[in-house]
Amino acid sequence: MVALMVTFLVASADSAHGSDDQQVSQENQPGKGSIMSYVDHYHSYMVNRVNQSTIWFDHFFGDPRIEDEELPASFVRLRISARYTEGEGFKFPIRLRANVKLPRASRKLRLVIVGENPEEFQTARTGEDRANLTGEEADSERSSVGLRYVIYKSLRSTLNFGGGTSSLSPFEFYLRTSYSRFIHIGGDNVINFRETGFWNSIDGFGETTRFDYEKTLPREITGRLSLFGTYSEVSYGIDWGLENSYFKQLSPKTAVSLDLGAYGITRPTFKDTVYSIGVRTRANMLRPWLFLEVGPQVAFPLSEDDKRDAVGIITVMMEIQFVTED
Repeated sequence: MVALMVTFLVASADSAHGSDDQQVSQENQPGKGSIMSYVDHYHSYMVNRVNQSTIWFDHFFGDPRIEDEELPASFVRLRISARYTEGEGFKFPIRLRANVKLPRASRKLRLVIVGENPEEFQTARTGEDRANLTGEEADSERSSVGLRYVIYKSLRSTLNFGGGTSSLSPFEFYLRTSYSRFIHIGGDNVINFRETGFWNSIDGFGETTRFDYEKTLPREITGRLSLFGTYSEVSYGIDWGLENSYFKQLSPKTAVSLDLGAYGITRPTFKDTVYSIGVRTRANMLRPWLFLEVGPQVAFPLSEDDKRDAVGIITVMMEIQFVTED
């Protein structure tokens, strides 16, 4: 089933690539020679200079947040993982993400597919695995098929809207809108703000707010401090996370990341916070579209006797990418 879906999406991407509609939309672009045009281009230059390494790492590690910002024409990303958790044994998450351009309809319209095996979907929905919670997984775009339309895009802001249906039982509908903005605050400092509102037919309304502070550090290390929180009609207070990551490029095909995190809920108490520390090593191997990632991690959840247990986790992941460039 997964193989058939991948084949269909790659064929769709090739068809989109071959479309005669190759004219780039000039909407929302400032007039040439205007003062705001120079301001926007200066801002873009500063953000690109400060954020260049961060964008490279996000692309290399396949961060889902880049899909709203820096997109190739179309892509399909298939991740097959083996994760061992101390005391729980093995799990085998499978995750498919696709973002296919539909130029015959509109250059701003995308077909978006997110798929994962049912076990991982149910774990995420019930919040049982807080050590693996991320900000982009907190809203309703999990295991779904839908459309996303870019309403507005400038050098520093993006606004999009989308909707679709779930691809796993129970069947549900969802709507999602997202606004993001880059803010240069001087020197090698950039803040990326993102606000996402969502609704689905089972869980109702909710929203996710995320701040990323990014800075280039000495020794060619890139640092990121992230704070995100999600509130919905079915949540217990606010599901929140605080992450601190340090990225280092070892070679053009290898990179490593040190990740520190704290994840929890505001109600009934902050005591349920889970702390974690982990390292991810990722390599592009054999083919440009094949990646291997190994990630040992230690999580510190609160046990029933109010003590912190150290739980070892190791994940080995293979990622296959299908990309059609403009």
